[in-house]
Amino acid sequence: MARDRSVADDDSTDADGPRRSTTDNGIDRRSYLKLTGTAAALAAGAGAATGTVSAASEVDWIELDYDQYSSPDDVYHYTSGNGSYGFTPSDRDDGQVLSIHTERNRNTNQNVSYDILQDGYDAPKAVYQSIDVKCGESMTFNATGDNVRFLNAGINIQWGDAHSGVDGPPSGDDGWSVRLYVYDHDGNSSGPFGLNVYSYHMDRRASSGESDVVRSDIFRPGEWQRVETYIEMNTISNGQANADGLVRVWVDGEEVYHRDDFRWTTEPQQAHQLLGPVMRYGGSEVAPRDTDIYYDNHRIAVGGLPEDRDGGSGGFDYDAHDNVVPPSQSDQYEERFSFRNGDSASEYTLYVDGEIVQSDWGRASYNETVSVREEGEYAVVEATAGPGTYDGFYFNGDIVAMAFDPYPERAWRGPADGAGDDVVTFDDYPESPPEPEESLDNTILIDGIGTVGGTDYEFTVSGAAEASNYRGATVNDADTVDGGTVTGSVGGWRDAFVFSGELEDLSVDGPARVSVNDERVDPAEYGDGSSSTLTIVGNGTESVYEITVDGTIEPDDDTSADVTSNSADSVSGTIERGVHRLQITGELVDLTYVEGGTHTYLDKERIR
Repeated sequence: MARDRSVADDDSTDADGPRRSTTDNGIDRRSYLKLTGTAAALAAGAGAATGTVSAASEVDWIELDYDQYSSPDDVYHYTSGNGSYGFTPSDRDDGQVLSIHTERNRNTNQNVSYDILQDGYDAPKAVYQSIDVKCGESMTFNATGDNVRFLNAGINIQWGDAHSGVDGPPSGDDGWSVRLYVYDHDGNSSGPFGLNVYSYHMDRRASSGESDVVRSDIFRPGEWQRVETYIEMNTISNGQANADGLVRVWVDGEEVYHRDDFRWTTEPQQAHQLLGPVMRYGGSEVAPRDTDIYYDNHRIAVGGLPEDRDGGSGGFDYDAHDNVVPPSQSDQYEERFSFRNGDSASEYTLYVDGEIVQSDWGRASYNETVSVREEGEYAVVEATAGPGTYDGFYFNGDIVAMAFDPYPERAWRGPADGAGDDVVTFDDYPESPPEPEESLDNTILIDGIGTVGGTDYEFTVSGAAEASNYRGATVNDADTVDGGTVTGSVGGWRDAFVFSGELEDLSVDGPARVSVNDERVDPAEYGDGSSSTLTIVGNGTESVYEITVDGTIEPDDDTSADVTSNSADSVSGTIERGVHRLQITGELVDLTYVEGGTHTYLDKERIR
């Protein structure tokens, strides 16, 4: 899409504010664009120069083609200062480039900046720019540590003077700035020179800005070099600024600066405003020689990283990767989650009770180790995050658990449209999801109605069990439920239980009938076989016996004092009077009376 920049007959410049251009009908450019929208084309007035804004999949492009203009004032809104500037013939083609000039021994401060708010953008949160820069061959400095500002990466002067430290550092609603300087780090008077990123932000306690010296050997006087900047505003939670504002700087395609903990604003409307060329010798410093800084091919992307810059969407084939979507599909998801990893690689797992996909908005980038699988009712992400990297995900449903080893420096969660992320407190999430509640959808009924005498029973299931009133059964407090094992007894009534899993073992001693899911069952079909009672009746003469089974044998409580357990399947005992009862599973293998002998019963059947 194209926009025409209309040049008014009467342009004004305010030293304290942006320079405005008006269309021929008297509506200022900002108002006109707000009426027509950022995708509109402005009709050019007579003699108007042409500027182009095109929309990529994620950003609006503002292309500043100097060859289409007669003066920098037709290109840039904010041209305040005490220096001189203008277009001059290019030394690399037949076009023209922008030059900002300072004279020897002069403390020059000259802005030639672009005000994106004048193009109708309403508080853009992310802005990228790319510009070719050449420091003049005569550039030098008087002393080590001297510098000259050459590019505004981002400044907001609309909200107040804290962008330059007037009355102290920014407080969140009074301006902010990030500026780039050519810096004499090593005292090398002829270069190469270093880069200094200078910022006014809320965590700077002094009225001066914070200086981040990047490298000492970046800028080479007399050579064209490509400089790119990207600023993403910090997020805001409950009126408080989160420390996640991002600044990235590239020189000749190499990322030389990346910092992501800035706090500039507590006001959503205080966002980007000015960016672009500037010449400002720092503090009271002066230029030791007449010199120029040259600029060409200035391009601005509003709304995010452009397609041809790493971290943006360009060149990445989303269709060739599973579970990865571009940021343009964020409207298909409810929330997003991202984190900044620390200095060590981190293995992590996320559990979501819906769907989750990877994406690369803002600082997040594609992580090839990410895998997404289904595990029951959860979508499970497993991956390894590299040192200092950002991973990002869109998801529907809820994050029910997360585990990191080690945990990252910080994580954020918020609406998928980026309306406001909150810092994640890791302690709020378990490292694994809760165990799913088992469905007790099976029934077992021990029916003693119509029988004579009592029936003891015991059964084991592979899941859980609990007493039930199924088919009029009573809930007997004397019955015991221990995990999946149930022990009880019935007389002329019914006991019932609901359970999950499978019935693994069933022992019944007595005439009661057993049904599982309303189907009559034979206890002998479960476990090691049926449970039987071996009864030995004393006759007044001492008898000594030995018994072996192919399952288990255990005396009841009244008998245990007179019986010795040789092993799980073998006992020996002595009886003279009374009754010995022993519970056995499996088959009776051997019954031997070493001394004497007496009546012996297996359940109701006499076997001796």
